[in-house]
This record gives sequence, structure tokens and C-alpha cells, in this order.
Amino acid sequence: MSQPKLSNSHYAYYGEYSIDSWIEFVLNEEVKLPAYQRTFVWNLKQATNLVEAILDDKFVPPLTIASIQYKLGDIEPGIYLVDGQQRLSSILLFYLGVWPNKNPDSVNIDDDDDAIESIEWTFSKLQKLYEECNSIENLHTSIEKTGEYVTFENVDLKFESDELKKDVRSKAIQTFERLQIHKKEFLLKTLGYSFVKSIGDFKDEKLLFANLFREINTSGKSLTKDESRQAMYYIEPDLKKLFRPDFLTGYTTTNNKALDFSRYLSYAYDYSTRYPDVDRVARGFSNDPDGYILKFIDDTIELYANTNGCQFLSNLKNFEHDFRKLFTKKDTAAWEIGNAEVYLFGLIYWVLIKGKRIDLSKKDKLKNNLTKDKLIIGQHERVGAIRKRLKHSVKTYEKYLAKEDARNG
Repeated sequence: MSQPKLSNSHYAYYGEYSIDSWIEFVLNEEVKLPAYQRTFVWNLKQATNLVEAILDDKFVPPLTIASIQYKLGDIEPGIYLVDGQQRLSSILLFYLGVWPNKNPDSVNIDDDDDAIESIEWTFSKLQKLYEECNSIENLHTSIEKTGEYVTFENVDLKFESDELKKDVRSKAIQTFERLQIHKKEFLLKTLGYSFVKSIGDFKDEKLLFANLFREINTSGKSLTKDESRQAMYYIEPDLKKLFRPDFLTGYTTTNNKALDFSRYLSYAYDYSTRYPDVDRVARGFSNDPDGYILKFIDDTIELYANTNGCQFLSNLKNFEHDFRKLFTKKDTAAWEIGNAEVYLFGLIYWVLIKGKRIDLSKKDKLKNNLTKDKLIIGQHERVGAIRKRLKHSVKTYEKYLAKEDARNG
């Protein structure tokens, strides 16, 4: 391990461990996955190429691990793998000679990453099995009994042509056989790492790792948009309820897409800070809409960490009540992007952000007035069109506030 590099908030060490040590660290849970980590997304070809690179002594990017001393949200103190899950998972699977079985219930196709087919699997499942049997020999037996793993010749490659499937499987089998022949040498090869440790108190550590996880996991395309956001707010469990309310589970728009609640919330909140100047909403983010949402989440988390509170959370129950009274799952299933925005921007603005209530006795008239301007609803997704829908929605909902709220609005 190198001499630590000291910053104002943390130490950073650099070093390397043998493959054998990394496997031992993982199986013995000396290195864990943080709660936000996505599932295993590498395909068999990517994993094969990694193992080949290690066998051929080619450069493999180092891992990043971090020491957490305090309980941070859902994460207990311990050593966590911040970056490198796909690499360590691939090494472990090839070492064991198995691959997670892709049954229909365990596969998730990411909407915004055509090439990614994720399996609902992480090496945490192998850690649990190893804890019960505590030896590699017994682990092989336990793996076989689960029925959740296959050998390389039986890996499902549903998105590849028949010819390519054969080539990929054949290459994986050859690589595994090569690993078996040179297992001793393979296990002695090294994999580099950087190790980060906070030197501050609880608050300092929370902010350090929130920034670290965000920067690592939002810098590439390896995470979907939703997962990039989760990498930022997992550290504050209370804020999960705000960015991804549980009661919205099952509510989808056209094409069975989940309601992007943090998106609607970010625009509505921005408008509340600039009202009535809607033209300043999302200024500077015309070409980076997801960056705009990530910045809102980041700012909210920083505010929450510094003040230990969030003004919206106390209004969430009222928002849930009014939302359920206004919309059914059948309603939202017919929504295009424009419909969703005009229906939700104003509701979020007045109920969740401003703490007002809607006069639900006039809900049918309210919904009709929200959607009567087909031109606004049908416009494109550029920021100018979003601003028009935002202004229209907030203005329309204002006319249907409960009487006391209307007087005080």
C-alpha cells in the first residue's frame, strides 16, 4: 500500500492485492456492496475479455474501495466496493465456473441503455451461500442445489445471433479451461485499488461519500438514469420517499414507463424559487435535462445534510391523498409526456411544495381544464415547451385550491 495522500477531508491510499485475496475478501464479506449498487450487467463476452486480460498481464483498471466508520443511511460501517463490481463479479464467476441463470423473472432490460441486459443478481448472493458452507468445495455444491446458475455452455444469450452465441460460449469455455490450467498463476496475479477513508466526523463522512459515490457512478454510461440518481440519494433514506414515492409503484405512462417523479419535482421546485419568471427554469440545462435533475437531487441532499430536514416530506401524505383521488392507474397508463407534465407539475407545486390542498369536489372540471389546450400538451420535449406546460399547470391548479388555501395562496 502506498503512503496516504491527505486532503482536508480524507486519506487516499493506493495499492494492489492478489486475485486470490480479492476472492477471499468478497466471499468472507470483508468487502461489501453499498445499498445503491446496481445489479450485474456485464455480458459473458465482457467477462471473458476481462479474465483473458488478467491472464495475459494486460492493464485492468483499479478498483475503488472505501472505509465507512459511521452508519450512513442504509449502510452499516465497513469496507465497501465503490467502483468495480462488474470486474470482481466476473472474476468470481469465472473462478467458480458458473454464470447467473437468466430466467424471465430475473432479467431487467434498461430502457435507456439498449445494450444492457441486467440480471437481478449481485455477488451478495454468493456471499450468503458461502457464509452457510464456509468452503469453496461446499460452495460449489450449494450453487448447484440453488438451480440459479448455469455452466458457460448453457448461458442464455438471447440478444445474439445463433452464430455469435456459439462463438461467445466457445470463447468463454476456452478461457475457463485456460484459467483452470493456470489457476495458481491466475490467483497470484494482482489487481490494483484505491482506498478512501474519511478523517472527519459523521457529517464530514456523509458528505464525502455522497460526493464520491455520485462522481464515480454518474460519470459513465454504465448506470441508467434512475440508477445514477439512486447513487446520489441512497445515503439519506428519508429522501428516497421524496424522489421515488412508494405509493407511485404501479403507476405508469404509455409504453409501461414508470412516472419520473424526481423529474417533475425538479421543474416544479425550480419554478417555485423563481415564480413568476418561468423562463429562468432549467436555464443552462437545455441540452442536459438529466444533468438538471441530478443537480436538483444533489442540492436537496446537501441542504438536507446541512439542516437535517426537508420541507417537502411533511406534505408527502397530503400529496399522496390528492394524487390518488385525482388519478387512477388506468388514467396514467394513457398519459403521454405532455399529459403527465400538465397533470403533475401543478399538483406537486401547490400540494407538495407549497403545502396547499386541492378542492377535489371539482376534480373533473380541473382535469378538463388542464388538458383542454392540446397544443401545449402535444408540443415537443424541449425546455421551452416544458416551461409552457409548467406555467399552464401551476396556473390552472391555483384556480382549484381548497377555499382556505386559495385565500392564503
